[in-house]
Amino acid sequence: MSSLSKAYRLDAVPADTGEHLHSCPVSTCSHEFVIRRVEGDPGTRPVTVAYRNSMTSEGPKRIPVKVKLAGACWCGAPLPREETVTFDDEDVARNVQRAKEILASLDEAASTNEEV
Repeated sequence: MSSLSKAYRLDAVPADTGEHLHSCPVSTCSHEFVIRRVEGDPGTRPVTVAYRNSMTSEGPKRIPVKVKLAGACWCGAPLPREETVTFDDEDVARNVQRAKEILASLDEAASTNEEV
């Protein structure tokens, strides 16, 4: 972590909790999530893609507009886990960059008329 970046700390989600209300600590974000425990490896969860519908000359088309990484808020901040999570603005920026790269690949696939 850089000494100039703001550091954040998320306490661990208690193991005996089925749901946890999380408010993102990043000052530019106002998202809240109810985090539910899921079975399986957290690394295998897919990204979430927000689309908007658009009418084109070829008919209706879904256009990807934003990507949320698994285990992260829409702003790029990590979500709490079973262990304490510490991160800073640089970690958030890296996650945002990864999400933008995924969005760019989705845009490219959509522009070449591939199934998204």
